Amino acid sequence: MGVQILDELLAGRGRHSESHIWLDTHHAFGVTPTCFTEFAKRDAKALLGRRTEESTL
Repeated sequence: MGVQILDELLAGRGRHSESHIWLDTHHAFGVTPTCFTEFAKRDAKALLGRRTEESTL
């Protein structure tokens, strides 16, 4: 199921090559904007299905 979702997401990105970031959403939830690399490094274990102390998932 997860692979199918990722496949659909990536297919959509091919059709829409431009994206926009709405910082209002970050501010509304009190989240500091980060680049994808920072996000991936911080949450790699959680994204791979491994629990960590700092994981918020």
